[in-house]
Amino acid sequence: MKYLGWFLAFLAALLLVPGIACAAWSFSAGQMLLSADTYKNAFLRQDAYAIFIPALFPALAGRLPDANGDPDGVAHEFLEVVETLDERAWASIAEEVTPPEWLRRELERNLDSFFAWLNGETPTLELAIDTAFLREQLSGESGQRMIDRIIRSWPPCTNEQIAALRRIDTQAGDDVLPHCQPPDEYLATSTAVLSTQLQSIVRQIPDVIPDPEQITSPQARLRLEELKRSVRLARALVIELWLLPVALLALIVFFAVRSLKSFGRWAGWTLIVGGILTLLPIPLLLSPLLMSPFASSLATSMDTGEIALTIEGESVPGPAGEEVYMTLIAEGMLRSVIGELTLPVLIQSAVVIGLGFAALVVSALARSPEEVQADELHTLATASITPTQASSGTPPVTAGQSPPIPVQQRAEEPSPAGPPTPGGADKTVPPD
Repeated sequence: MKYLGWFLAFLAALLLVPGIACAAWSFSAGQMLLSADTYKNAFLRQDAYAIFIPALFPALAGRLPDANGDPDGVAHEFLEVVETLDERAWASIAEEVTPPEWLRRELERNLDSFFAWLNGETPTLELAIDTAFLREQLSGESGQRMIDRIIRSWPPCTNEQIAALRRIDTQAGDDVLPHCQPPDEYLATSTAVLSTQLQSIVRQIPDVIPDPEQITSPQARLRLEELKRSVRLARALVIELWLLPVALLALIVFFAVRSLKSFGRWAGWTLIVGGILTLLPIPLLLSPLLMSPFASSLATSMDTGEIALTIEGESVPGPAGEEVYMTLIAEGMLRSVIGELTLPVLIQSAVVIGLGFAALVVSALARSPEEVQADELHTLATASITPTQASSGTPPVTAGQSPPIPVQQRAEEPSPAGPPTPGGADKTVPPD
């Protein structure tokens, strides 16, 4: 029966080791991934707002039809203008028109609103990016400076392109604006065409993104409520997941522990191994071998619109943009989120390993049942010695023996031949 208990305790210990790792990672994921601060810090650390800005305007313009409802109209023509620019040149131009601070303010406000609704702090979900500042920038001097910088970044026009500009200026044909830096006499023509395209886009930008009807529709509200219930259930389960290691440790105590020393050995080594196992996924998650392919796949999916928000049966594609931007964003975000996730994992692992070493110290200082029993027997044997025996050095009396006679008493007992002589020696008395 003793060996059966040890075997069952060993099985419980084998389950306890991965159970500690699962509980630590699940608890950290539940706390960090459902917090707005996690994503705010991730955006800041990776400078994601500056990366989003160059892709924001092309993504927005790419979804807008022109005034006639033609998706390949004016907005598409302006996208072709942007595509002719160098990535760094366009990034500099876009950042001047749309400061990253505006995008950061809008995204952080929406993150706070979303997680406040998800945590039950607000009854309704309000997600909206106010485009008033963006439309004002594009319609004013900032938009004009953007057009000027675009034209100056183009190469000089060839004779054929100048001829096309002349026809555009005189409205003698349906020529498309050539993407070149015109001579001074046709600079106003290029500026006017680009201004018309830009203002057409600005007029079609909605006041807020996304459309509030997409969130307030019955189908959308139903799906959002299902999401909230699922998240709350997952959060409750994650918090209670630590009860599994506690239950397994209780089984170990029930089957194999019979003393404090035994408990320290079983609990100490199990907790230490479980804490070390919890740390093993961290370098794997941060490894470029795993990070880069996943980030590239995520970026490709975002760029092709495979990741979409489906509302009322319609798929809203993800942000368009250059794949290099999406890859940088995806990889940076993954690293930052994993970094935020690993901090509580490290803290929990340190606590578990510390408890394991403390249990081993207790086991080393505690006394085994055999040692306690031997001390009790020694105490009983010592207590049976009388004070007279202790002072005379007489051994204790055991069962079945008569008490020994002290040495001094034996010396004073009379001899069988008669009393001793005064001198202490026998003298022979001569006969009469």
